[in-house]
Amino acid sequence: MGAPALITESTVAFLRTHPPFMRMTPRDLEQIAAHARLAYFPVGSAIVDPAVTQARHLFIVQRGRVRSYNAATQGDDLVLDPGECFPVGALTANSPGTRRFDAIEDVFCLQLDKEHFDALRGVSPVFADYCTQAMASIVQQSVGALRTHFSQRAAEQQSLLQQLGKLVRREPIACEQSTSLRAALTTMRDESIGTMVVVDDARRPVGVFTLTDLRDRVVLDQVDLDVPISSVMSVKPAALDEAATAQDAMQIMAQRGYHQVLVTRAGELRGVVSERDLFSLQRVSMRNVLQSIHV
Repeated sequence: MGAPALITESTVAFLRTHPPFMRMTPRDLEQIAAHARLAYFPVGSAIVDPAVTQARHLFIVQRGRVRSYNAATQGDDLVLDPGECFPVGALTANSPGTRRFDAIEDVFCLQLDKEHFDALRGVSPVFADYCTQAMASIVQQSVGALRTHFSQRAAEQQSLLQQLGKLVRREPIACEQSTSLRAALTTMRDESIGTMVVVDDARRPVGVFTLTDLRDRVVLDQVDLDVPISSVMSVKPAALDEAATAQDAMQIMAQRGYHQVLVTRAGELRGVVSERDLFSLQRVSMRNVLQSIHV
């Protein structure tokens, strides 16, 4: 049974006065109101404690104030007021995060479980962009945070300012637009790769075909394997010149939600650099990045 109409209306009216909800459609706001429950936290209580459990709910402060701080250092205090929500970054990254959130007054929050949080990201472009920007901000801030945190090991580590051309590990495996899907999949299996780059006659990348494309555009749609790969590839792949830096690649991956970036030389395919390649530069994972900054 859904929430009573008056409660739904008052919840929607509240959300409309705060970003990013003020830019979302009435239908999306009604979905939040339908699935959120009102939770009460007395002054001094912990709302989110990363030492205890991974983030499982989105909290939207409705009344009262919440203190956020780094649980490891007991510092970097922030105060969240009504309309602000947390922990967006930790939920988006499926990470426990490092921020603890305590009630510094009697607090009422709209509590949305992660299942509906993820569903909301899927149907609301505004909310999805809000979450993506949170992740992009995490990556953007990580450069300075990692330099500070790992300064004692700097001599051992390669710099995030290193040029992408130096990170290419192997000759790129690519196919032409007319290559059959069957042939491309055979090559992917034989070469143990998860991404096939599609190029034109001048070896300029025009698309990529990934295992996600295989699931969403081939298997689910029961596409014949003899069609040209150009009919099922993802167009306009993320590509950077080999003179660009690892930091540039990291930012574009976070902003677009990609796991690899194509490396080119004068427009011609030079190689592929993956998310794993970038984070191995600092010998850390995305979880380490998230733990170094506010999530």
